[in-house]
Amino acid sequence: MRLSEDLQYEVIVRIARMDQVIPGTMEDVVDSLLKDISSYHTGSAESTGGVKPAAEIINSMKRSDSNEIMRRIEDEDPELAEEIGQHMFVFEDLLNVDDKGVQAILKEVGNDDLVIALKLASDEVKEKIFKNISSRAAEMIREDMDARGPVRVSDVEKAQNIIIRAARKLEQEGKIFVAGRGEDTFV
Repeated sequence: MRLSEDLQYEVIVRIARMDQVIPGTMEDVVDSLLKDISSYHTGSAESTGGVKPAAEIINSMKRSDSNEIMRRIEDEDPELAEEIGQHMFVFEDLLNVDDKGVQAILKEVGNDDLVIALKLASDEVKEKIFKNISSRAAEMIREDMDARGPVRVSDVEKAQNIIIRAARKLEQEGKIFVAGRGEDTFV
């Protein structure tokens, strides 16, 4: 957060593209950064990078900063932005969205995708979804889930990604909020 916007972007992109770190390399990077930032701390020198750590860093940032970095990454490398984005909001994060937000997400998603996506969802996520739709709609979705029978895991993941993309879009637009993200706290 103490880095300039350009440097924040550069660090995130480099972390996302990093696979494994050669021992000692992180120490050199940290030494360089310590010259500019006296309070910078790091983990072990053998830690690895990649899109997941990049997503975790972006998730911990203020929403305005993370949105700007993701926008810049999308402009430069849409595939990398999609990979990072897949780790920024996972299906189980629906539990951290308030009821109004869940309802907004569900308006963006078709029932077929919802039925398939819920096949591998935790009971908690299913209940969160069912709590935010009418009892009749919930019963119809339960019946469709039972009637559909076995579904390929790849189809479930595809349906969940449709819902995740809708949630990320609404979050970026400021229409929903995910509890525990960045510094934005509501009371």
